[in-house]
Amino acid sequence: MFMLPTIIFNNENRVLQFQLLKSDALTPLDLTGLSLVFSIGDESVVPLFTGALTITDALTGFCEISMSPAQINALNFVRAKLRYSVRQTAPGNLVLQTGYVQIEKTF
Repeated sequence: MFMLPTIIFNNENRVLQFQLLKSDALTPLDLTGLSLVFSIGDESVVPLFTGALTITDALTGFCEISMSPAQINALNFVRAKLRYSVRQTAPGNLVLQTGYVQIEKTF
């Protein structure tokens, strides 16, 4: 059985961290000068949450986004999985990473 990455949520702010890699899945993507957006939602076209990512180490492809308890609570916990994407908004409009995640509320 395939296990989805899990965001554990316990009514505190949560920082989601990503390392973006080139198509070889080994080499970090240089994020210098890029603007990035994170979106998460169900299978519909409209995301449930969208926010700007902060680049924390451009040369090694690291970026992150903080989500508040209210933002996480607004996600639909009924679904077993949610879809996310990391998109480059400037320059260009390219999807850099996509995937699925599940969110579990601990209390």
